[in-house]
Amino acid sequence: MSFTAVFEDVKIIRSLFRGVSDLLSEANMFVNEEGIRVQGLDDSRVAMLSLRMPSSAFHIFDFSPPEGADVIQIGLNFSDIKKIFAKAKAKDSVRLALVQEERPYFEITFFRGSLEDMTQVRIFKLPIIEVPAETITPRELELDVMAEFATGSWVAELVASAAIVADDLQIIANKDEEKLIFSAEGELGKFEFPVMLSRDEMVIRYEIAKDARAIYSLDYLKKMDTPAKIADSVIIRFSDNMPMELTYIVGGGFEMKYLLAPRVVG
Repeated sequence: MSFTAVFEDVKIIRSLFRGVSDLLSEANMFVNEEGIRVQGLDDSRVAMLSLRMPSSAFHIFDFSPPEGADVIQIGLNFSDIKKIFAKAKAKDSVRLALVQEERPYFEITFFRGSLEDMTQVRIFKLPIIEVPAETITPRELELDVMAEFATGSWVAELVASAAIVADDLQIIANKDEEKLIFSAEGELGKFEFPVMLSRDEMVIRYEIAKDARAIYSLDYLKKMDTPAKIADSVIIRFSDNMPMELTYIVGGGFEMKYLLAPRVVG
């Protein structure tokens, strides 16, 4: 049983794994012939993430299944992985692998050049740990509002701006005006970020089935904005006082999806 996955832009993998570590300190990585998947709930059960890394999105992907099974389960400390990726350099490529020595290790290799002729090689090996395997079967939520944007970087800016004045972010969708309003209000004042969906050049597509309003924790949204900086696009879905689904499409096929419960205001 083994796998090897190579990607030529370490910044993409670093941001995705940082995104996992911001919400989950430990998690199981599941690997099969279709790619890599990481999924989990945070300790408070307020937020969930699902990272999908299809084999086709990697430059090299090799998988050898364990005997009698088609999936490799790898328990990892993502806090440690975040520290390791902090040592990567901007022009590095990265190889991820499961290696067998006196015990199995998750191997992370940073390098320059081709896989056959690597230079500036740094190899880290993390022991596999036992992480309780939760069975999470996320159901597809029927949500009334969907908007896809051509870049994700504005999400991080939105969250940082709103956090200056408040602890929560309110999102209002107006069907007739084809408009989203992101707003925050606290002791320090008010913040508002209106988006005219029919006219804004960063909007790819949108649909508002009916008006909606919901409030979400900015503390959690801060933990979900790391992939925003490198996302090719971002999709926001929500409904009236329902969870928000935040999906980043990254690196030509990788997908980081978050689900965040709303704040219930009496």
